[in-house]
Order: sequence, then C-alpha cells, then structure tokens
Amino acid sequence: MKSIKWFNKLIVTGLFLLSTIASADIIVTDELEGEGYSATFGFPVINTVDIWSFSTSGGTVSFDIFAYGFNGSVLDSMVWLFKEDGDLDSLDMLGQIDDDPLTLFFGDGSTSKIDSYLTSSIDAGNYLFAIGWCCEYGPSDILDGVQGGTPDDLVNSTLTESYAYQLTIKGEIDTFGAYNETVLVPEPAILALFSLGLLALTWRRKNFHN
Repeated sequence: MKSIKWFNKLIVTGLFLLSTIASADIIVTDELEGEGYSATFGFPVINTVDIWSFSTSGGTVSFDIFAYGFNGSVLDSMVWLFKEDGDLDSLDMLGQIDDDPLTLFFGDGSTSKIDSYLTSSIDAGNYLFAIGWCCEYGPSDILDGVQGGTPDDLVNSTLTESYAYQLTIKGEIDTFGAYNETVLVPEPAILALFSLGLLALTWRRKNFHN
C-alpha cells in the first residue's frame, strides 16, 4: 500500500510539471488514507500524513486546501509548515492551522470553513508542508507520516478510508514535490522557448532530409 502511494506521488509530481506551464500557481491533488471512523473520536484512529517539500527564494507563500466535499471527501484538514534544516523535529515548525473561519479564501473551490488556509512570510530556503486530519495533533505526531500511531502501526492496519484533497500554493516556489522527491519548477517562458527549439529542430531535420 505504501509503495503504491509513493508511486502515485511520483505521478502527481510529474503532472505538476505540466500544470505549471499554464499557471503560476501550484495545484496538486492527492489523498490521505485511514482506518475508518472511530465511534469514540469521530475520526480515523490512525491515518497517513502527506508531507510536501519545497524551496523558495523568499516572500509570502500561501497554502489553500480544498478537501471537504472535494471528490466526495469528508476530510477535516489540518496543516503544518516546517523549516527544513536537515535535522527535522517539532522545533522546526513555523506554523499550523486548522480551519479557515473567515471563509476568505474560497477561490480554489472550497465551500466549507473547515478547509485549512495558511499563509506565511518566509526567508529563502527549504521547507516542508504537511497535511493531515484535525484537530489536536501536534507537530511531533506527524513527522513520521502517520497520525495517531507509528509507521509500524500503519503496516498492521487495514486502511478502509481515503480522503481526497486539493492543495493550491501561491508564492515564489523554486522546487516542489513529495518529501525527498522535489523537482525544479519550470519557468513558462523557458518551457516555451524549449518547445519552439524542438519544433525548429524537427522542421530543419525534415527539410534537410527532403
């Protein structure tokens, strides 16, 4: 199950490269997995956490989640932002947030205030953005990619639920991808020039052989 999920993330990263050609925003979709609802707590006893890695040249970066109602999802999201310094721990957390109570950031399609929105002014460097289930999980519980347990617990669990979400990122992002699988964010102008170059080369070869 875990290997399939990481394979899916590789596909998401590849699709992201294509999406940046047409848009300055980064938009990715993925899903969390869980054991199903707990009768006691009303949310999954254990579920996965997605951790995305990115680098920036600095400035204001925003993260907008559309989860509740997205492709039938009932995810009540919570998000965290960390500075990646090579020795990740809870002290690296820069911010966390649960809901968007002011409902000011529904441009991504959100219709519920329980969809998370986080914005931060950050220096140039490497960072991690995590998304999981709300509400009382602290940063120390999510850094291993699992909430409410450990990766060993996840292996021994039967994941019965999936929770889709859409993440929209705005800001000066240089690289982006699944944790430890980041890729360069292509400049649209550079991609356009590259495409024109390929067309010119194809035309030249065709005419040369004719």
